[in-house]
Amino acid sequence: MEIKNTSQTINFSLFCWNIANPSFERAAKQAEWLRKRPEDVLVLTEAKQSKGCVLLERYFQAYGYNVVFPKPEEKEFGVIIVSKHPISSSSFSNYIDFLRSRVVSIKLSFSSGELEIIGVYVHAVYFIRTIKKITKRIPLEVKLKIRSVFQIIDEVFGY
Repeated sequence: MEIKNTSQTINFSLFCWNIANPSFERAAKQAEWLRKRPEDVLVLTEAKQSKGCVLLERYFQAYGYNVVFPKPEEKEFGVIIVSKHPISSSSFSNYIDFLRSRVVSIKLSFSSGELEIIGVYVHAVYFIRTIKKITKRIPLEVKLKIRSVFQIIDEVFGY
């Protein structure tokens, strides 16, 4: 992806991958493979508070990456965001009060502005059943940001 500005172009890349809550052994292999990838940011979904996912978190931290991994509750899934660049917090996640570990947001700063990255782990069937509960609690301006995601899910899954 290129981020264009009248003064400069910034090359930026992102890789989103469902890691499937890896075992410790599989996470070690995933970590090596992911570290060799060229992308600036990794969004890793289906993460649990497990030995494998904690290994991924600590592995990337040890290599100097910036990592955000809000630990999901015992049987829940979540998202890990790994960045080669400094990150700052984003307020988007503050609007989520249901299955909060499934939504992680960060901001990257560039000389031309900020880029907000929102990583979401969605179990489609469960998500559609509970979306009405969630959207009642989200302010309109945030709903507008995520409306297109809901439309895509509706078109793909026909819910």
